[in-house]
Amino acid sequence: MSATADANRLAEYFYGCQTFHVKGRNFPVEIKYIPDVSVDASFNIVPNSRNDACATASYVNDVVRVVRVIHKNEEEGAILAFLTSLLEVEWACENFSDASAVVLPMHGKLSHVEQSRVFNRYPGKRKVIFCTNMAETSLTIKEVKYVVDPGLAKESRFVPSSGLNVLKVNWISQSSANQRAGWAGRTGAGKCYRLYSESHFRMMEVHQEPEIRKVHLGTAVLRLLALGVRDAQNFEFVDAPNPEAINMALKNLEQLGAVKCKCNLFELTDTGRYLVKLGIEPRLGKIMLDCFDSGLRKEGVILAAVMANSSSIFCRVGTNEEKYKADLQKVRLCHQDGDLFTLLAVYKKWEDGNGNRNMWCWQNSINAKTMRKCQETISELENCLKHELNIIVPSYWCWNPEVLSMHDKLLKRIILSSLTGNLAMFLGHEKFGYQVISTDQAVNLHPSCSLLNYGSKPEWVVFTEILSIPNQYLVCVTAVDHDALYAVHSLFIQDMKSK
Repeated sequence: MSATADANRLAEYFYGCQTFHVKGRNFPVEIKYIPDVSVDASFNIVPNSRNDACATASYVNDVVRVVRVIHKNEEEGAILAFLTSLLEVEWACENFSDASAVVLPMHGKLSHVEQSRVFNRYPGKRKVIFCTNMAETSLTIKEVKYVVDPGLAKESRFVPSSGLNVLKVNWISQSSANQRAGWAGRTGAGKCYRLYSESHFRMMEVHQEPEIRKVHLGTAVLRLLALGVRDAQNFEFVDAPNPEAINMALKNLEQLGAVKCKCNLFELTDTGRYLVKLGIEPRLGKIMLDCFDSGLRKEGVILAAVMANSSSIFCRVGTNEEKYKADLQKVRLCHQDGDLFTLLAVYKKWEDGNGNRNMWCWQNSINAKTMRKCQETISELENCLKHELNIIVPSYWCWNPEVLSMHDKLLKRIILSSLTGNLAMFLGHEKFGYQVISTDQAVNLHPSCSLLNYGSKPEWVVFTEILSIPNQYLVCVTAVDHDALYAVHSLFIQDMKSK
C-alpha cells in the first residue's frame, strides 16, 4: 500500500487486525518553515527571477528564489524542488541559471532517457531538480540533501454537483509533506524548506483524501452491481464516498444504458455486463461498444486507449524555440473536428509508419513512451474482447482522417452519446467562450485545442474535463454538429418512452 495511506483506518475496517510498521532508514531532516519568502530577510539577498511575469503563480517564483539561496549558501548536495505542473517546471528551469549547477526537469511527459538524467553524476556541479508530484513516491535520487516544498499539488477531482472532472491545484496532506521532506534524509542529514507556516502544516489533512472520494465512481458502482450489491448507497466502504457521487455515478450509468432501476434498486443491463468485462472507465467502454455496432471496431479500441492517455501524447518541452517548433509540428497533425479526432489520427500515422517510430515521435514532438503505452492498452483490450466477449478486432482502419466520410459523423455521434453531460455551447464571441450546459459556467477552449489551429469556433462541442490553472479551460474538445445532437436526442427520447 501507499506509504501516505492511513494504515490504522484499514486495520479498523478489517476488524482491528494487527498492523506491522516497517520503517525505512532515514537520516535526520531539519524542517525550515518560510511562510512568506518576500519578507524573510535571508531570502531578500537574491533578486527575483528575470521573467517574473511569466510565472503562473507567485509560489513558483518563491520556489526558484529559495533554490537560489540554498545553492549559494548551503554545502554540496542535490536540491529537489516540487512544483505542480510541466509548465511551472519548465519556467523554473529557464529562470534558474548558474554555471556551477546542472538544472534538470522531472515530470511525466519526459522520455525515459530524459528522466534518467536526474540519476547521473555531474562532478563539480550541484544537481538542481525541479519536479512535479511524480517524484514524491515513484523514484529515489540518492544525492538529494535539500528539498523545497510549496505544499501544493495538482490533482484531478470529480465534482458530483456538476458531474465534471476538474483539474486544479490543492494543498497536500501532512503525510505527503513528510514524504517530500524524507527525500532530504535518504543518504545523510538534510534540510526541507517548507514555503508555508508550521501552523498551516498542522491544519493540513493528516492523510491524503482517499482516491474513491476524488474520482468518478462509475467503475466502482458497476463492479459492485456485478458482485450482486444492488444498493450501492448502503455498501460498507472503507472510506464512504459522498452519497451525491454515488447517485451521479448511477445516473451516468443509466444514461449509458449500463444499468436500469427496478423496485428502487439498480441492476445491470447486457451493456453493463459487457462494460464490467472490459474493466475500463464506463464511458470509454461505451464508446468502444457503440463503435463496434457501427462497424468501427479498430477505431473504437484505439479511441478508448488514446482518451485514457490523452494528457501526455503531445510533447511541448524545452526552450521557447523548441516549444514553438513543437507547436508548428502539431499543426500538421491536427484534425479539423477537434482533439479526439487528432489523437486518433496521430495513432494511425504512428502505426502506419514503416520507419523508426521513435524517430517519427521525436520529429513530430510526440511522446514515444505514451504511444507504446497506448499500444499496450490496445493489446490488452483486444485480448479481453476476444476471450470475454468473443469479438475480434480487425487490423484495418475504416476511418481515414484525410477523407471526410460518414465515419466522421458516426464517431461524433458515438462520442457525444457517451459524453452528453460534457456538452458546451459557443456564446458568440471568443472573449466569452463556451457555456457548459450542465453548470451554466462560461469556459474557454484550452490554448492547445486542435480547433484553434483552424480558427474554428463550432457552435457545439463536447469535452472530457475542465482544467483549472487558475483560469478554467475545456480539455480534449470535439466539435459536434446538429445531426449528432438530433440523433442522440432522438435516442434519448425513445429510451425514455420505452421506460
